[in-house]
Amino acid sequence: MIQVIDDGQGMTEDDALISFQRHSTSKISSYEDLENILTLGFRGEALASIWSVSQVELKTKTA
Repeated sequence: MIQVIDDGQGMTEDDALISFQRHSTSKISSYEDLENILTLGFRGEALASIWSVSQVELKTKTA
């Protein structure tokens, strides 16, 4: 079992569902954001990859 606890702002139900789709990210909202990526690889693959080979439970809430 792997458990991740995050103290961020949480996600709406729609965002939580979208977060498991391939290439989904909240880090890129404009073309300029794409131009400023300084790391190799592509964002938004981790949750989709984990979900495809395991049992996942996501709990989230907003303020």
